[in-house]
Amino acid sequence: MARLHPLGAASALLAVVAVLTACQADRPAEPSAFSSALPTRTVAGAVAPVLPLDAYRLTPPQLERLQQATDRIAADCMRAKGLSWPARPAAAGEEHDVNERRYGVTDARTVAAIGYRVAPPRGLTAAQVTERRQAVEARNAAMTEPLVAAYTGEEPGATTPQQAGRGGCRGEAEQRLGVPAGLAEGDDPVEAALQAGWQRTAEDARAKEADARWSTCMREAGLDYPDPHRAAGDPAWRPGAPGVPASPDAREITTAKQDLDCKRRTGYLAVWQTVETEHQNALLKEREPQLRAAAEAWRQALAKAEALLGQ
Repeated sequence: MARLHPLGAASALLAVVAVLTACQADRPAEPSAFSSALPTRTVAGAVAPVLPLDAYRLTPPQLERLQQATDRIAADCMRAKGLSWPARPAAAGEEHDVNERRYGVTDARTVAAIGYRVAPPRGLTAAQVTERRQAVEARNAAMTEPLVAAYTGEEPGATTPQQAGRGGCRGEAEQRLGVPAGLAEGDDPVEAALQAGWQRTAEDARAKEADARWSTCMREAGLDYPDPHRAAGDPAWRPGAPGVPASPDAREITTAKQDLDCKRRTGYLAVWQTVETEHQNALLKEREPQLRAAAEAWRQALAKAEALLGQ
């Protein structure tokens, strides 16, 4: 479960929020680069692939509800210790789907507006993005080391499992909600299966061939990248890096547009989604008992969270 909810690169998106909003409001939907023969869903105005393991995960809105309940219990615990844990900024706008950029950039309107940058939650204005960024910065500034230690139960500078054990007010909250310790600490069979499926896909000859075809297409346009993930991760457009402009420049947007065009021309997204679907289905057969148990544990914790928040 996500422990903190940072805003991420919102400060670098302020200049393009208005552009994105205008695109979403005034332009018809762009043709999707995904194959119509494969399952997709549209979230926050963008199409994302649907994969077999998705059914075993909580959605971002569900995780947000679970985090809200954790915060409420933990805040009471902190008050009992004579401490005040600063509240996280409330979620706002419509969060993007976790799979939207699984295979790199895929949405033409977002690419045209902000290149490789990550869009803020849909529906936020530039002023709201600024407000959230400032709220996150103020919250981070209020988190002293002793305060964080009381919340997490981890000793400052913890180097052993005992020092960094599940405790503190956060641990109390997770225990009350019934989140198993292993899942809360990141030992989640679903996440492990997702990582394994991705690794198997990346090593699959069909996916490698798709990378090669996409790379050839990019080279024809004078762009040298081995695969879409390297293109998206180019330090030249990493927000906050030295020399990188706060808003995407013409080079970044041109590269991102060519990236998406090459995906369309080579059928890249269909190959990767098909191959990853096969590997995830194989993992479901191999690990079904553990996956079902983990998914049920998350669902039960979510039910307790909803009951608490509904009081």
